[in-house]
Amino acid sequence: MKFHYKTFFLFLTLLILPIFSQHHYFQYLTSEDGISQSGANVVYQDKTGYIWIGTQAGLNRFNGNSFVVYSTNEGLSNDNITALAEDSTGCLWIGTNTGLACLKQDKITEYDLSNNNQTTYIYKLLTDDNGRIWIGTDNGLFIKNDFNFTKIDSFAGQSHFKVYDIYEDSQQRVWLITENGLFYHKDNVYKEFTKIQNTTFYTLTEDCRKR
Repeated sequence: MKFHYKTFFLFLTLLILPIFSQHHYFQYLTSEDGISQSGANVVYQDKTGYIWIGTQAGLNRFNGNSFVVYSTNEGLSNDNITALAEDSTGCLWIGTNTGLACLKQDKITEYDLSNNNQTTYIYKLLTDDNGRIWIGTDNGLFIKNDFNFTKIDSFAGQSHFKVYDIYEDSQQRVWLITENGLFYHKDNVYKEFTKIQNTTFYTLTEDCRKR
């Protein structure tokens, strides 16, 4: 069979050209579009495809065209939304700067994680591969398993700590960024990550090469 290089090159060019000629458009959404506030604290996509946007003026559900706003008018105790995560039952967990709530089927349920009548600031929410909810707060670490909340008062020699960020990697290690450094949880054991010293951590993620 005779191979036509020119024909092959043209076909390859036509195949690749659309990739390099794609245009990406960004739409700036403001209160005129229905969002409660333009500035976003947290953005989360649930299993059904809705985009949830937490602001200092309430929680916004976006379907690609319009917004539905949840605020103190709908039962939230605070409009400053700081963290979001969905569990296996379809409950959207909502962290605020004063506590924790669950939104399910448009019903909001508040949960009390206060300490000696002091409100709890929720920094981060994470649903791990085992279905547990990890809750990073200014009052330490909480873990929700089934219907129970467990407060982790200390780990790896740490106590009275703030947990700013939580991330689960491909090896099912749960990483914790605290005010005292970086730690990870694996097989019910907490360990400090000491390979990087004298560094302030803000957030974590894992690339496609699992690094």
